[in-house]
Amino acid sequence: DVTLIVADGLGCATKSGVRIIDVGKRICKLHALIFIHYKILSTSLKINACVYQLHDPELIIIGLLLRIAGKKVIYDSHEDTKNQILIKPYLNPFYSKILCNIYEVFEAFLLRCWLTNIFYYIAKIRRGHSFFKAHRH
Repeated sequence: DVTLIVADGLGCATKSGVRIIDVGKRICKLHALIFIHYKILSTSLKINACVYQLHDPELIIIGLLLRIAGKKVIYDSHEDTKNQILIKPYLNPFYSKILCNIYEVFEAFLLRCWLTNIFYYIAKIRRGHSFFKAHRH
């Protein structure tokens, strides 16, 4: 069985044998961080999957919580979040560098917690960070 948990507000459905569970459309970033992420986590735990795959960097914390709950998690993000932070036009360059560094440390810490699981982080591997050189699977 394959189940897709989404937050698009289009409702639950089954398409091509894939069960789609909609946890509701996000209203704003804060709403997503508090309510939608909670709904994604609680729904994930309810379905009790063998493996969970996360794609968005903002869901890393959910992956860690699933990992703490003993679940197998694949983190498959193709985004270069660090550089995306640096080029945001609405962020002051000084603060974007600080935020970028905080994100990088946060991300590396959380992904290190997953070393007993399978995860892919293609953008980081391509950049050749030392963390991934020593711990590639």
